Amino acid sequence: LQYTGNNIIIGVVDTGIMKNNVDLENNIDKELTKSFSRFVQAENFTTHGTQVAGVIAAERDNKKCGVGVAFNSKLVDLPVS
Repeated sequence: LQYTGNNIIIGVVDTGIMKNNVDLENNIDKELTKSFSRFVQAENFTTHGTQVAGVIAAERDNKKCGVGVAFNSKLVDLPVS
C-alpha cells in the first residue's frame, strides 16, 4: 500500500459531513470548511455526505468501521442544498 492521501485536501460538496463521526473527525479541516447551504443542517440530513467522506478518508487502524481509500487525507466539508 503506497497511496495514503498524505498532504492531500479533498472538498466534499454534498449534504454535509457529521463532524463527530469517529472515523472522520480527525480528518476534517475545520478551518477550511464552509457551508453553502441555505438551511441549517440537521445531523440526519448529513448521511450521504458522511458516507461519501468515509469512502474517501475514514481513518485506518482505529478499530472502528472501515477505512477510506485516502485515509491520511484532509477533508473540507462544503455542504450545499
